[in-house]
Amino acid sequence: MSNNKIPPLKTSDDFWFSFPILECSPQPTKEKLGDDFPYNELLKHALCSESKYWSSLALQWLELISLDEKIKLKEILELIVLDKSHPQRSRHLARKYLKDM
Repeated sequence: MSNNKIPPLKTSDDFWFSFPILECSPQPTKEKLGDDFPYNELLKHALCSESKYWSSLALQWLELISLDEKIKLKEILELIVLDKSHPQRSRHLARKYLKDM
């Protein structure tokens, strides 16, 4: 991403290159990228990633999206809660979001 332009994000491979965004603080990053950035899709792809690192970061970003958008991720969150390969902190955070739905 250069010159304040965001490359087209359509496939899971495109979003994979955007995962490092999740390493930044959510609110300041959202202020820089604006509301037009596809946060929901980025989070969905990161949560479904084989990498527990990216999925755990995506869980921390869920506070930025609306309840309606979180509900769309309900099945993914349920899988994270049940998957013992995810860190306990991630499973607990996913469970918290599910309770809030």
